[in-house]
Amino acid sequence: MLISDRSFNSGSSRYGYNGKEMDKEINAEGNWQDYGMRAYDTRIARFPSVDPLTSGYPMLTPYQYASNTPIQAIDLDGLEAFFFHGTWSDPSTFEQSSIKTIQNTLGNTSHFEFKWNGNNTQESREQAAKEFVKFIKANRDKNQPLNIVGHSHGGNGAILATNEQNKTNDKVLNLVTINTPVTSENQLKENSPTNHVNLYNYFDIVQTIGGAPNLNLIPSVNLKFDINLNPFYNNFGSVDLKIDIEFDGSQRGTGEIGLGSRTFVGAKNFGYFGWKHDLHNKPMSFLDDLKTSITTKKNNEPKKP
Repeated sequence: MLISDRSFNSGSSRYGYNGKEMDKEINAEGNWQDYGMRAYDTRIARFPSVDPLTSGYPMLTPYQYASNTPIQAIDLDGLEAFFFHGTWSDPSTFEQSSIKTIQNTLGNTSHFEFKWNGNNTQESREQAAKEFVKFIKANRDKNQPLNIVGHSHGGNGAILATNEQNKTNDKVLNLVTINTPVTSENQLKENSPTNHVNLYNYFDIVQTIGGAPNLNLIPSVNLKFDINLNPFYNNFGSVDLKIDIEFDGSQRGTGEIGLGSRTFVGAKNFGYFGWKHDLHNKPMSFLDDLKTSITTKKNNEPKKP
């Protein structure tokens, strides 16, 4: 017998029994529901794609719904992800398609985007971290594990917030930092229970000039690098690679510029060949590495005897 999770009044309602929205972008007839982690086909009462957490449930088919007990159970929302944007930006810096890919990879069906002032100072990041912990408390379901994703100095704010959050019983499961400048004052506590995955571009100059100390930015900075690869390409001609970085006068006195690095001690660091500071919106570049490096076990989950 097939149990279809359709609403009683499917003609007018956008949602089914479980409160999941009918996704007409996938299927014009509204037979598919968006669970975030997977799309659900109400006609066959099955998920057409494999459960990302299937390795932890070998006794179940990877296409099952609600542990094959649809009458007494509903499919859980999965994990939660909180996204922390970087310097001089806002939540829109994360493209929605990128957010969905990242949260699906983490096993998430829901996410929250945190907004802070984005000022490029350690004081601002520390203040944002305190606000972020409050934001987590106000928005999350404590029955679900917790994941945090931060871009650029938002990653450093996320590190500080993770240290505070881990003082409670509600631990951060996975922390993903992307294009984050590595500085001495923004590090996870020693023996942190959080699984830290750090993703970066090898030639992202923002990461190497985005560290401490705190120095006022001059009204205009233009950095240019030309690399002639002609000796390597012989008859194919030369290839010039250029990087231009500019800060306008409105940002004078609001930021830091100094030496930083790209890898964190104790983290799972993955580097990719890229020049720009936009890896967070190119998830297909790091998807496989992220899949193999995250953890799905709760930090406070009791060990089996």
